[in-house]
Amino acid sequence: MNVSRLKKPEPILFCDASSGIYIPQRFANEVKQSCVVGVSSFQFEVLASGPDNELYWDTWTDVLNNAIVKDKKTGVVYTVHQNDDLWLLPVNYSGPLRD
Repeated sequence: MNVSRLKKPEPILFCDASSGIYIPQRFANEVKQSCVVGVSSFQFEVLASGPDNELYWDTWTDVLNNAIVKDKKTGVVYTVHQNDDLWLLPVNYSGPLRD
C-alpha cells in the first residue's frame, strides 16, 4: 500500500457564525451524544436549553476544552474549535481553516 496516497482528514465546518449565540445549542441538538466523549449528559442538557440558562457559557467553555468527537464511520477523531464559526478539527490538525 502506498502510504503517501492516504488522504489526511480535513476539518469539518459544523456551523458558521450566523448562528451566533445559538452555536452551542445547535451543537448539543445536532451532534450525536454517542459520538462525543468529555461532555456529560447534564452539559448537553444545559446547552440544549439555550443561552438563557445561567450555566450556558461556562458549560460551552468546558465543551470546547474537553469534547472529543469520533466519526463512527471513518474512525476519525476530532476536537471542537470555535473561531466565530464552529469547526470539528482532526486531532493534531495544524493547517488552515477554509470557509
